Amino acid sequence: MTVESIVEALSQDFLRFAVHITGDFHRANDIYHDVLVKAIEQEDIFKDLSLVQIKAWFFKAIKNKHIDLCRRQKHEAALYKEGQASVFEDRHILKMAMTHLTDQERRVVSLKYFAGYKSHEIADIVGLKASTVRNRLSTARAKLRKIYQEDE
Repeated sequence: MTVESIVEALSQDFLRFAVHITGDFHRANDIYHDVLVKAIEQEDIFKDLSLVQIKAWFFKAIKNKHIDLCRRQKHEAALYKEGQASVFEDRHILKMAMTHLTDQERRVVSLKYFAGYKSHEIADIVGLKASTVRNRLSTARAKLRKIYQEDE
């Protein structure tokens, strides 16, 4: 069966199921369309399945998508409750700002602040002197400070 013929025959069943588990038509519609995109991307798997197996695949995919969205929503809510939203936003801004650094600066900053290495350890990893690593870190921090000040 093709995805088009499946949708034509069963779309109402799938959408009703999505509304039933979400309790919200708009969210159910979004979930159903996300699953439909996934089905189109994996259309080959439906060729050897029976109608019952196809329905089961769709119902399971809709349920799993709903669970994923609930988990993501719960995780995002927890970030805001714990006051970590600003930390999350700061990390996002930092990653955006790091695109303005050179590859070498970005590498030493990542090793220092994301991986937690010390200057002499970074020097061993990248094959530079520790003083050169500290110099690159200092230059990178100055660039990042300048970018932050421009954003404010």
